[in-house]
Amino acid sequence: MWKKILLPLGAVLLGWMIWASISRNQREATRNRCAVEGQAAVEQFLRETPDPRLASLGAFKHLQGGGWMPPVWNIQGYEFITLTRFATFERGVIPMKIHVTEPRAGDRANHTLGTPRLESYSPIQGATVFISHPDLY
Repeated sequence: MWKKILLPLGAVLLGWMIWASISRNQREATRNRCAVEGQAAVEQFLRETPDPRLASLGAFKHLQGGGWMPPVWNIQGYEFITLTRFATFERGVIPMKIHVTEPRAGDRANHTLGTPRLESYSPIQGATVFISHPDLY
């Protein structure tokens, strides 16, 4: 009697665990790719479109750092990851947070990266940049 109940239940549970593991790995691979592509777009943006708020730092050289962090508490209801980097310029280094976000609802048909947007800059707190990625949702 118990074998008739536990065997199918165990098979369903095992199948669910395998599906959850594969889904998690695919989502992490997508987030890794979005982080790399988002960082590359921000680097290109900082080289080609110098912001007047960052003019005192000189020309942009490169970003340092690695990894990404998912939202710890996502009450906004949209997908994003945060990259913590250090931006090296000719005359200084500042901390930089890059938020790679999902595209807005109307932009999902467009399969290109959004334009990076320097949201804020403070000599003490550093800079915050937002960029949307079409595959992050």
